[in-house]
Amino acid sequence: RRESDKRHNMSMCINDAQREGPPLELIVNTKTKRNKIIAEEMVWVNEEDFKEFEESMKQPHDRLEKLLKTVEDVDTNTAYRVNACGALKTLTASKKNRSRLARTWGVVSGLAMVILHKRSTGEERLRCMTALLHLSVPEQNWRIVYCSKGFTQALASGMVDDYPKVRQTACMCLEMLTKLEDNRVSMLHNEHIVEAASRTIGFAQDLYDEVDDYGPWQGDVFVRDRLSDNIGSPSASEIAALKKARLSILRAFLVISKCQQISHDFARTQPIMDALIRVSGTMEDEVNAVCIATMMNVTRLPDNAWHVVFQCPNFVNALVKAVESTYDDCSQCALYALQNISCSSPCRQELASIPNLLVAVTRKAFGSTSTDRRTAAMHILKNLSDDPCNLIYMTNTPGCVATLLALTNERKDPMLRYVACDTIAHLAHWLQTSAQTGADLTSTGKNQLPNLENVVWEQWR
Repeated sequence: RRESDKRHNMSMCINDAQREGPPLELIVNTKTKRNKIIAEEMVWVNEEDFKEFEESMKQPHDRLEKLLKTVEDVDTNTAYRVNACGALKTLTASKKNRSRLARTWGVVSGLAMVILHKRSTGEERLRCMTALLHLSVPEQNWRIVYCSKGFTQALASGMVDDYPKVRQTACMCLEMLTKLEDNRVSMLHNEHIVEAASRTIGFAQDLYDEVDDYGPWQGDVFVRDRLSDNIGSPSASEIAALKKARLSILRAFLVISKCQQISHDFARTQPIMDALIRVSGTMEDEVNAVCIATMMNVTRLPDNAWHVVFQCPNFVNALVKAVESTYDDCSQCALYALQNISCSSPCRQELASIPNLLVAVTRKAFGSTSTDRRTAAMHILKNLSDDPCNLIYMTNTPGCVATLLALTNERKDPMLRYVACDTIAHLAHWLQTSAQTGADLTSTGKNQLPNLENVVWEQWR
């Protein structure tokens, strides 16, 4: 009877939105310091936001309530729980059921509880996460699912799960929910989601040589745990699932980075920026283009320019490497990012002094086959020429002045020719100003420059 009362009370706590969640043993991924997510109880991401959906919430019918009790009862036979999780997965797979199930007390929170509980099996977590993904597909469910009790904790736990398929499904769920702007703001300020997502995109193909803030470790947490259990290296399908999970996270970050109102906070979310910089240039071309496009969106807010140059180590270096990429989209996004940063006066001298930046931009200005990339490169050179301190950097860069002089005779693109002429005029202005300043310091009285006078030394006539 005590066990029956215990199960009944647990079910009531999950289904009743007005009561606090039970003190469950929701300790996930405690093997690693960085991925430790501790939740003494399932919490609301924002209980006030959820109240607007209360009128549409329904009580589960008898058969569904029995199914939810089976899922929530940790003492139930494992086979029964797996089957119950599979039944919920099947129910949510039907499009006509998704809106109703998302608005049924205990469905989302029950699925979240299974994912969070330390005694859940990998198959149970996968089926429940798949069910949550099904519920996240309809547009009308995007907010109510995200605001449901325990969902964000389950999402963060799923993204750092030991099983790659669970990670992949959780990341796809996150990507789906970022389509709603209200969710983006909340996700960016949720430390569990930010930490889990940043950790996921930190996955690299070389799984055994990475080092993080907590010291050396053997690659991805999933791989390390498997190796510690003497199971061996991950299979090709598991690595593919981890890469798909990373791509989903990068797509989610790309969507979030397009939101102007949170761009300031996005650029200053250190785990995200560090992860983007670390993985840039290490992935497949298509995936790397998504990463560079996210970094490009960060530079669209003028207030972010100084921060990414001086407070985000290697941010600009990553863009320089991307400029030289043979993948067109990646190169173009990097050029646009550098163009935005070069518009900030305090950043121009620092940009010009970064190794290989002027060389890479000059090559694109002269040799690129795309008019857009050539124009963007020329605008970078023009912006940098606005700072007189960059006169030396630009004149010392091999081919920079020669490229500018060649483009002043560009016939096919008048805009490109105009920008090249404008850049030459800026450089000439600084040379003229330097010469005039030097002439003013002399006592010859010949201060009109240039004076066109030819001076010889003891020439015979």
